[in-house]
Amino acid sequence: MTRFFKRLAIAAILVLPAAADASVWKINGVFSDGTALAGRFSFNVYGFLDTAHLTTKAQGVFTGATYAVPSDSASNTAFGLDVNQHDYTADLHLGFVSDITTATGSVALLTSSYECRGSGNCYNASGGDVRYLVSGVATVPETATWVMLVAGLGFAGVALRYRRLTRA
Repeated sequence: MTRFFKRLAIAAILVLPAAADASVWKINGVFSDGTALAGRFSFNVYGFLDTAHLTTKAQGVFTGATYAVPSDSASNTAFGLDVNQHDYTADLHLGFVSDITTATGSVALLTSSYECRGSGNCYNASGGDVRYLVSGVATVPETATWVMLVAGLGFAGVALRYRRLTRA
C-alpha cells in the first residue's frame, strides 16, 4: 500500500506543474447580432499562444468561422488574442480585462473585441463587416481543481485496491 501512495505522489508532482503551465482556457461570448463565440485556447510556458480552436456562428454577412491555431496565424499579448484565418478572409480580435497569460479562474472579454471579414487582415475594423462582442468570459480550472482531480483519482485507486485485497 505504501508503494501505491509513493506512485500517486510522484504522479501528482509530474501532473500538477504540467497542468498549471498548459492550462486550457474555455471561452464563450455573444456578438452584437446575437450569435455565439465558443472554443478553447492555451498558452505555452513562455506566455505565447500555443493552441486555439475558436468558432463563431453564421448570421447575415458573416458565414461563421473556425480559427484553429497552429494552422491559422495568431499572436497574443497579455491582454489580447488576434487570430487570422489562413486566407485572411476573417479575423478575430479578443481583448481581456486582465492579464490572461498568468490569470486563473475567469477573465471577462472586453466589449471592444470583434470579428471582421472582408477587409484583408482586418487591422482596420472600418474596412469591412464587423460585429462586436457584447459579453464574454474565458475560464480555466484553478490549480486547486487539478489537486482535487488527482486526489479523487487516488482515492478511487485506493478503493479499488482495497476491494481486491478484501476479496482475496
